[in-house]
Amino acid sequence: MEEQNIVSIDLGTSKIGLTIARKDGRTAEVIYYGETPSQGIARGSVQNVRKAAKAISEAIELAEETIHMKITGAVVNMPKYPITRKSSIASMDRDGESCVEEGEIDTLRQNAMDDCSPDDPESEKTLIAIAQSYSDEDTFQMCEEDIVGRTSSRLEGCYDIYIGKKKSLAMIDQAFNEAGRNCGTKLFPALSVSRSCLSEDEMNRGVALVDMGAGATSISVWKDGIMRWYDSIPFGGNLVTKDIQEVCNVSESLAENLKKAYGACLPDRLQNLSDKIIKIMEGNTVSKTLQVKYLSKIITARMIEIVDAALYMIQESGYADKLNSGIVLTGGVSNCCNLKTLVRERSGLNVRIGIPGPMFTCEGICDGISDQEACASVGMMLMARDINYANCTTAMDSGKGDLSKLFDEITPVQEAEAEAKEKTETVQQQQPKTVEKPKAEESPKTDASKSRAKDGEGKKKGRGFEKLLSLFDTITEEEEV
Repeated sequence: MEEQNIVSIDLGTSKIGLTIARKDGRTAEVIYYGETPSQGIARGSVQNVRKAAKAISEAIELAEETIHMKITGAVVNMPKYPITRKSSIASMDRDGESCVEEGEIDTLRQNAMDDCSPDDPESEKTLIAIAQSYSDEDTFQMCEEDIVGRTSSRLEGCYDIYIGKKKSLAMIDQAFNEAGRNCGTKLFPALSVSRSCLSEDEMNRGVALVDMGAGATSISVWKDGIMRWYDSIPFGGNLVTKDIQEVCNVSESLAENLKKAYGACLPDRLQNLSDKIIKIMEGNTVSKTLQVKYLSKIITARMIEIVDAALYMIQESGYADKLNSGIVLTGGVSNCCNLKTLVRERSGLNVRIGIPGPMFTCEGICDGISDQEACASVGMMLMARDINYANCTTAMDSGKGDLSKLFDEITPVQEAEAEAKEKTETVQQQQPKTVEKPKAEESPKTDASKSRAKDGEGKKKGRGFEKLLSLFDTITEEEEV
């Protein structure tokens, strides 16, 4: 039976995260995780098709070379921004003697999506409908698990409808087509991130998930196991980099490195580190110096702006006083030192850093799979497993990596040179031993040629190995001269 592998690709502003997992029933075993630089992408939306296609190709090709498989499809994330939210109520009359089935719930959800159409249907598209509650003639405010199986003559559902831009979705498909790849299912970003880093208990008790990326910051609020609110703001860690670049008068790449190496919030909490002086070199000379405490002040000013915007969104959700599990920070920006303390002081809530939970096993190249940056890619992989979306890879083409292909590439001139080389070596072996190289260097080559010829599939293939080795010997001798 052919292996079922899941491939998920997180299209980020600063990096592309790619996860490959082997699916076996309800279990998932990660066999590869890698991150490559991103370009042409901002806030999950493709801005430049060709640049994005190049970045996607590089990420996929690196994965293919590592696992020796061909990637045929992948699940990707929808853009984080812009997304608008609407409320919709749908109802239906039914046979009161029969039990409510899953199919009826799906029909009710589709009716809610049809009734709540986008304001501009030409440029907008309904992304997803999240059920908030269900009711019948006897009971109100039930979840989907409770309503299925009940008998009722009337069924009603309340939904949050999330709407995005058609162009943003189409540009993702266009970038994958430009890269010669297949883009599969697109998943709602808040659902995928929460799937990997939130526990069931947190989602039931009430929690706000703040995903802090380079280009956007998204906020989702959960209560009673249901996503009650989602919104996003169009700025993130890249603004911190730009502030450092402008204030310190350094290049963008250097500003990014300074942020990652010495970036911290709350300069008064840095203790001895605040007095440390960073020497910025140009060539062999020190061009300028920068105090860590001063760098921290620059970062803190921008971080306060991002955090306050996120806290405002949480307040707007109406669930700020119901978050018994506090706030979970994830995304690359959450790596910033003292950020958790900053959020706790400004919100008064418990705060933790969210990383992918122990819902899978690892075998292979999995460096970084437990970092905050991997939450989106890992979450999409887990969601794809839940919906049985697999078969994203096939075996690599047999011609790739087949040494027999090398023989077809040997030109007639090279064959003639190889035969002449063989004759010359035969004459030299019959003459007295006046060789320039030590015998210890020649003997292994001769033995290797013989063993390769014996192990080949027929005389032609064995002879081809000898010709190939002769060419390598010729090149080596020319280089030595």
